[in-house]
Amino acid sequence: MSASWRGLEPMAPRGAVLSRRDEGAHSVEFAAGWAIFLAAVAIIAVAFQTQQGRAGVRSAAREAARAASLAATPADADLQADAVGHRELAGASCAAGSETITTDVGRFAPGGIITVTVRCRLHPVLGPTRVVTASSDEIIDRYRGGLRAP
Repeated sequence: MSASWRGLEPMAPRGAVLSRRDEGAHSVEFAAGWAIFLAAVAIIAVAFQTQQGRAGVRSAAREAARAASLAATPADADLQADAVGHRELAGASCAAGSETITTDVGRFAPGGIITVTVRCRLHPVLGPTRVVTASSDEIIDRYRGGLRAP
């Protein structure tokens, strides 16, 4: 029986020649693979954070429009949209002070439409700052109290 079967010599495919140049090749391959893995994880983290921020802004716009549609006056609608929008954005990953909430109350009447637009800046872990914008429309109920149908 040869010495290679007893583990005394490095195992190599039949006919292969081990050279001193190959020493350490596994370490280099491992380090390169690890770097590629970490880059992929970072890209996934940035994509997740951006998508989570967009979802938060969409949710804030939807909830702010709903709150504005329940207000009795255009001024109340603007205040309600602003308050609810900022409360919803508190859990999002927006930069502090970058939130803007715009309420269009031009068609404030029974059966009219209120549009709320929410915009904020996201600071992902890596990469440039992104501005995220979402709008939501809500129809004012024709038959609720406080407003008279035209």
